[in-house]
Amino acid sequence: MDLRQHLQQELEKDFKLLQQLEERRRCEDDPRRKLKLDADIEEIKQLISQKQSELDRLDFQATKEDKSPEEQIYQQQKQVISKDQQEYAQNTSPVPTPNLPAQIEEKKKELYIIFSIPQNQENLKWQKLKTIWKQSCGGELSEPIPSGDYWSFTWSDVERQKLLHQAEIGALDKELARLGGQHILEILQNGECLYQFVPPVPLENQVCIRPIGLQKTQAIASKVDVLLLTVTDPEREAVLSMMRPLPGEQEVLQGSIAQITYRFGLFGNYYVAQTESTMGSVGRAGSLATTMHAINELKPKAVLLLGIAFGVNRNKQRLCDVLVAESIFSYELQKIQTGIIINRGRETPCGLTLSERFRTRRLGWELPCAARPVKVHQGLVLSGEKLINDKDFRDRLIEKFPSAVGGEMEGAGAYDAAERAKDTEIILIKAICDWADGSKNDRAQPYAAYAAVSLAHYVLIQPDVLSALGVQDVPENPWTAH
Repeated sequence: MDLRQHLQQELEKDFKLLQQLEERRRCEDDPRRKLKLDADIEEIKQLISQKQSELDRLDFQATKEDKSPEEQIYQQQKQVISKDQQEYAQNTSPVPTPNLPAQIEEKKKELYIIFSIPQNQENLKWQKLKTIWKQSCGGELSEPIPSGDYWSFTWSDVERQKLLHQAEIGALDKELARLGGQHILEILQNGECLYQFVPPVPLENQVCIRPIGLQKTQAIASKVDVLLLTVTDPEREAVLSMMRPLPGEQEVLQGSIAQITYRFGLFGNYYVAQTESTMGSVGRAGSLATTMHAINELKPKAVLLLGIAFGVNRNKQRLCDVLVAESIFSYELQKIQTGIIINRGRETPCGLTLSERFRTRRLGWELPCAARPVKVHQGLVLSGEKLINDKDFRDRLIEKFPSAVGGEMEGAGAYDAAERAKDTEIILIKAICDWADGSKNDRAQPYAAYAAVSLAHYVLIQPDVLSALGVQDVPENPWTAH
């Protein structure tokens, strides 16, 4: 191999490394890691520039030699492309060349993969792992780039659906763990997260529940300041794991009033009652009827809908990110006339005080998930009776409501019920468990529910956070750190 061929191969590797570093930089949230990646990117650009200059010099010398016209044309074309590649390395903005569309299309096919490893990096048997994965899903894998506890690489010409399926069922993690790694954290393509590792729910508390009679239920119900409404089993389990017994009690108490069963305890600094509705807003036990009856019976100052929802943007959101519904829009009410659909619903805001508290008092809350911490998106949330798992339908909704941060099924009914109550504020806090795009499964539901409940608990455990609603903190709360 001559020097020119060696330089060309080195440049191809350097350009691939530069693309990986830039992709990692774009996905990174940690400021310290961003600075380290910026330094690495600058260093690889300088190397590319030096090697490109040397290749240009060799090509210039070659054109001075006595070559055939065909060879001279080839060298001239290669020199033009080399200058364009050098400009890309300097500005990270490719200059159009005859081959650029094909290069861009090829780049779009690449998957960018982030995985975790134990502290002892020497145990990672990369070459063996690379061979197994190539045999399983095909394609070409680049050499991994280390960055702290995470490593990343690109995978081109891979059978994408097969790879994603292998990730979903844990087959990739199994081989990775066997050969010295831990978990595939994220699989991205053009910035869109196609797969994400979701950790198991940490064991907060082994809940003991004791049934009580009507008389004691009514006595405790008169002290309740906050109603927590859930729907699914993971939502209920997440709430109960963070509830503590009332002062003087050893268990969370459970009792019924009329048609609704409640579980009573402390959540943060407040007496709370947890109950649940069936899925959706309508129906005899839907969120509208359940919230209305519960407000009439308990007279709470605040209602929190806690649980899971769907996300709408795989580029800006991740599984288990928390949605705080500044307002709810019911998309079900429509006028349909000669093929035209007009939404007739209205936007219902959350409580003013609760909106401010969850916007300002969440600062300092942290929860890890895969390659980055959970984020909070406060804005418009769509609500309807449909359990959506169809990308076209979801995209049509988002086209009509481009500011929406997600969607779910119970918010519209609960917000309407609370709006009719004079002294009760309401807010919905739900985390993303799927994308409503045809890939729905239950894998992320437990941790997503835990994330939403964790945020709510963090806000409500701060002193006097609900004092503006006329609610006092529980005196001498044995479960409060301060």
